Amino acid sequence: MTHLPFDLRPLEASPAGPILAFLATCEPSVALVGGCVRDLMLDRPTHDLDLTVERGGLDLARALANRFDGAFYAMDVERDTGRALLPMAGQEPLVVDVAAWRGASLAEDLHLRDFTINAMVVVLRQSGHEFVDPLDGVRDLKNGLIRTAAPSAFRDDPLRVLRAIRMLAELAPLGFRLEEDSERQAAQFAPLLVQVSIERVRDELARILAAASPGDWVAKLDDLSILDIVLPEATALHGVSQSP
Repeated sequence: MTHLPFDLRPLEASPAGPILAFLATCEPSVALVGGCVRDLMLDRPTHDLDLTVERGGLDLARALANRFDGAFYAMDVERDTGRALLPMAGQEPLVVDVAAWRGASLAEDLHLRDFTINAMVVVLRQSGHEFVDPLDGVRDLKNGLIRTAAPSAFRDDPLRVLRAIRMLAELAPLGFRLEEDSERQAAQFAPLLVQVSIERVRDELARILAAASPGDWVAKLDDLSILDIVLPEATALHGVSQSP
């Protein structure tokens, strides 16, 4: 069993603690994954939980909502993905997203994720939690690198091109940067963003613009030839001077 590279006790002692305790009793085993694990390791606030399970993502989300008097939403029936909104005393509801593995194993599921620092998991068990990191996400986290989990990451979901810039915008204050090959791939696959729904693009752009120094990230989008795909009206203003 791999020792956790961070302290989970603060989360266990928080209002989310009973939820973690319940999840540790579930079969098949449930794992924390994605941004919540990354943020715990960076000692950043965790506002939601992402869970992965071998099967029964919808069933687990529904069970969480029922047990903790929350609300259940079927996010993607085909991919067996559900969401539970769970009340937290004196706080905003906790968003818990539950997805079934996309691959035949946990390791295969992690290789299909977006970035290495989002492909670390904590398998929750009463006998002791297990940390799994097949893509060396800890190494990239320590080195401040945002690196794709696989060369096909952007092709598999072109929205990840924008997500890379959004993550950079959020983590740059901590010294993070886009890994060189990943940045080149983002520019290469940016034209595929036309295949993504306007709503998904809008949501990522809104988060980029809400980050500190949004002008820097708009410039980054422009440098990688992403801006003229998602906001062509902005690039049309190049060279246009403003009135005094």
